[in-house]
Amino acid sequence: MEHNEHLTHRGSAAPLTAQVKALTQLLQGIAATDVRGAVWPALKQFVARYGYLRLAVFQQAPSQSLADAATLYSDSDHRGEHVEGHSRAVLEAFRANEPVAMSQINPGAEEAGKVEKLIVPLVDKPSGKGWAVLCGEAPDISPLARSLVHVAAETAFDRALALPSSESAAAAAGLLSPRETAILGWAAAGRTDADIGAELKISARTVRFHTDNAKRKLRVTTRIQAVTEAVRLGLIKL
Repeated sequence: MEHNEHLTHRGSAAPLTAQVKALTQLLQGIAATDVRGAVWPALKQFVARYGYLRLAVFQQAPSQSLADAATLYSDSDHRGEHVEGHSRAVLEAFRANEPVAMSQINPGAEEAGKVEKLIVPLVDKPSGKGWAVLCGEAPDISPLARSLVHVAAETAFDRALALPSSESAAAAAGLLSPRETAILGWAAAGRTDADIGAELKISARTVRFHTDNAKRKLRVTTRIQAVTEAVRLGLIKL
């Protein structure tokens, strides 16, 4: 056991305990952020420990083809190269549900010193699935590195999708009136219509009127759904 804790791999000189600690810190940081844009730089910094200096993340809706997948993040303009050129590796990663190196798909194709690419499958059942493309020169592609990178990428993917994008947040900012926002805030705290009415000095019927307006604007049908959507959009906090 003592020997394993000081195990190192090509591309990462840190002992295993340090690698696990770094992953833990990343997961805690991702869980704490409420800004989608902060998730990807944190992930990129983590995977750089293993020699991956470029990152792109894609999301494929259930009805979409790989070529139609949305780009959630990319530090490169070569989107097509990440999609059409890697479709076989992406499909293999989905099938195996584990990261796949391009050198596995085309043995001998990756020459020494050339860029290696790791395709990391990302599963998100309600919204489809996604994948990350990590690139680097002679990066660490050991089973341990792949496992840690996989956990980091999946966590980042899930967290990013749970947060509103900057565009949607800006659009949502003026979606509800101050009164509607206040009512959903009280509803999120478990208060009844009568309680909220007493707090705001309006009738319970008026509370329901504003709640119905909020539901319509948020395109939901229940009060619980309205609260959930308002939280997701960052309009109210729990």
